[in-house]
Amino acid sequence: MFGPVREPLMRARQPQLVIVQPDDVTKVESGLQAALGGEMFGRDYRIIRPTDGATRWIRDNGFPIKNGQGAVVRIAGVARDVTEDRENVGALAESEERFRLLVEGARDYAMLVIGLDNRISYWSAGAERVFGWAAEEAVGQSGELIFTPEDRASGREAKERSIALREGCANDRRYHMRKDGSRIWIDGIMRRLDDEAGNLRGFAKIARNLTEEREADERLKRSH
Repeated sequence: MFGPVREPLMRARQPQLVIVQPDDVTKVESGLQAALGGEMFGRDYRIIRPTDGATRWIRDNGFPIKNGQGAVVRIAGVARDVTEDRENVGALAESEERFRLLVEGARDYAMLVIGLDNRISYWSAGAERVFGWAAEEAVGQSGELIFTPEDRASGREAKERSIALREGCANDRRYHMRKDGSRIWIDGIMRRLDDEAGNLRGFAKIARNLTEEREADERLKRSH
């Protein structure tokens, strides 16, 4: 099948396939065949470690070595254990999925992210419910979108960002605007967002509609 040169090479590699997880054997063999065809290859696959039976992820990067006539006479490369890298990526993806489910499931809370250009870059399902704008309508709009005309005129949104920039967070309890023009009382907070190096990358705002509670309190005060 592989000719007089390829057959010894394949036989030499066969003992290594014994420790490969059965579902990944085909993947490893395809890499070997690529090398025998004169190509470099890279494969991630699982092995069953003989010493303790543990399953480990291996990243195998190989290349063919040819003689003066251009025939492949040896396959060389580096195999590295990348189990921890794979697990960290999986854990990160799982963490991000839990966060997404948490945010999207918080229907009574509006969550939005504002970039350094003061444009909305994220708009949760809760924000759609609270303020009325769909994500497609809100993303890309100014952070002033939900502020009342008088607060826009007084630069209230910029002041809020300034406080969050300086102190890390800023409280936000005031009337805001919905898409239909109605006003709702919001109890919220804006937080500064930093990257791993501590550099500012934007602001996150979390807000809850407490209009009914506020109106109930005002009615109670008037009754007294």
